[in-house]
Amino acid sequence: MSYPPLPNDGGPPADPHARSGGWPVPPPTGGPAVPSGPYLGGPVPPPVGGPWQAGVPGGRPPGDPRLADWGSRALARLIDGVIVLVPGSIVAVIIGAAWVGGQVVMSDIAFSSGERNFGIVFSIVVYLLSVAFDTVCLRRWGRTPGKAALKLRVAVVGGTGRPGEVPVAQVLVRAAVYNLVNLFVWTHVGVQSLLFLLFLVFVALWPLWDTPNRQGLHDKIGRTVVLRDR
Repeated sequence: MSYPPLPNDGGPPADPHARSGGWPVPPPTGGPAVPSGPYLGGPVPPPVGGPWQAGVPGGRPPGDPRLADWGSRALARLIDGVIVLVPGSIVAVIIGAAWVGGQVVMSDIAFSSGERNFGIVFSIVVYLLSVAFDTVCLRRWGRTPGKAALKLRVAVVGGTGRPGEVPVAQVLVRAAVYNLVNLFVWTHVGVQSLLFLLFLVFVALWPLWDTPNRQGLHDKIGRTVVLRDR
């Protein structure tokens, strides 16, 4: 047996989601999702693949797992060194010998002066070839052959962190600072040792303890980081 609905005597409208008898009906599905999990009541994490800004306010937290480890970076540099320095040294020897030979023929310079001039020309040629190698590779592919073999790439701090062209000014400055030690091969052994020590500490080894972006001096000046591919 059923009962007729009670009349509404001017009160608030009856709840459309209520059954006869006063039993509540659950609200319809399809409403907005309620956040859950570790971010409940807190900020929503940035989407995966968004801007890479480790250490930058509003960016990803320090220690981003995409940062390349020091061992991979060192091995990549070793591969690049073999690729560029072996043929580069051969070219530098040829150019240096031709330069000094021309000086000897034209001005009859002393052997000691010719040896020093050869070292200067050799250093300049190796430096320019090394800088050009890094700049062209990073500008075009975002990585050198050594970094490609280790699945590493160079990205701009505060940029997207995705493959693409890195501004030429940044990669040029980065390469110029990194290869600066090659420009002074011709100098006195004591000067060479001091420059190599500075290079070793501030460029080669600095990413071991640098936080949060694991940057050497060349990275800091060029405003770049080295990342691992996902």
